[in-house]
Amino acid sequence: MLVPERPRSGETDPAECWHCRPDPSTIWQDDLWQLRSGGLPTGLPFLGGFAPREHVLLEDAPLEVLAALGPLMQRISNAVKEVPGVARCHFGRWNDGSAHLHLHALARPAGMMRARGVNLAYWDDVLPPLEPELQAENIRLVAAAMAAGGGEDLTA
Repeated sequence: MLVPERPRSGETDPAECWHCRPDPSTIWQDDLWQLRSGGLPTGLPFLGGFAPREHVLLEDAPLEVLAALGPLMQRISNAVKEVPGVARCHFGRWNDGSAHLHLHALARPAGMMRARGVNLAYWDDVLPPLEPELQAENIRLVAAAMAAGGGEDLTA
């Protein structure tokens, strides 16, 4: 065991937080939130992360940010299900790599019953990566679906 634990990104110095830095994998944003693609090859139809645009921790996030989280998750789920062959959008929050409030969105392929529940994150590690063109198209579909409900599609 490692006690005390090392600080997470942005925990001791928000200037070191990678969620606060501009990133080319940001595919959509509004005034409060941003959605990024996973940026790396993935075997899932979509893998992304979303976080407030300002540096906040869950423990002290403003009510405005928290109130927007539920509707945002609904929008992301619906946008991810626009990708052909997606049955569900799973969400996860581990919060061990960064102190900044952030969650993950993972698309479960239709019919892939062994990937239900918490298993989906493990499957991403073993599935062969999608072809880059297909991954890029899926990212564009999610960004466009998000922007249709407000905010800005950064892939267009």
